[in-house]
Amino acid sequence: MRMQFVKIPLLPASNPDAHRALGAAVTIAAGWVFTSVAVNITAGTPSGVDTQVATWFHQHTTPSLTRAAIAITFLGSPLLLGGASVIFGLFLMWRRWWYRLLSLVLTMGGGLLLNFLLKILFHRHRPHIEHQLAATTGYSFPSGHVMGSMLFCGAMVSTFVLSARARPWKIGLYGVMLAYVLLIALTRLYLGVHYLSDMLGAMAAGIGWSAFCLTATKSVRRWPGESPWA
Repeated sequence: MRMQFVKIPLLPASNPDAHRALGAAVTIAAGWVFTSVAVNITAGTPSGVDTQVATWFHQHTTPSLTRAAIAITFLGSPLLLGGASVIFGLFLMWRRWWYRLLSLVLTMGGGLLLNFLLKILFHRHRPHIEHQLAATTGYSFPSGHVMGSMLFCGAMVSTFVLSARARPWKIGLYGVMLAYVLLIALTRLYLGVHYLSDMLGAMAAGIGWSAFCLTATKSVRRWPGESPWA
């Protein structure tokens, strides 16, 4: 049986300008937050809050928590998210949801490139911890795990959440995705491979890029209703 999704958008589908305005507003707001965090990064030394949070997590490590953190943080790894994106893309191709496929490619592919460029631009080194809990390489800002998980959630929003039939389902799905991203962020902090500002910058960049890609692909569609991109 062919699945049917009843679209219940946050704004009337007959008003594409309102959709674009909202997307632009979210993108700009996220960019402002990212810039505010990045300004402190360019200062060179970690902020007092960054140091205090890193120290607190390091002082509260246990073998069982470490094992759990390593298992959970894998859920935000490039390997897992890359594989999930490929499977998701194949599903979208099978459903012939072309504009959603375009959104996925732009969100995940472009987001991966953006994260790489930002890491090179800011070249922030990882926290220096005496007993490292997880081996990692590369620069620290913004967190690739957190930004990747945020981008993947953004792709889920554009495909399923905005098309959910009932509002309770929407709220539940948003809650699950929020918990997922926060868990990934907490594990990265716990393992001592990132600062708090790395998490905040990654979240802002992920939200901003996801909003930009969703707005761009929705603008490609013909409004309202039926479209070959549906």
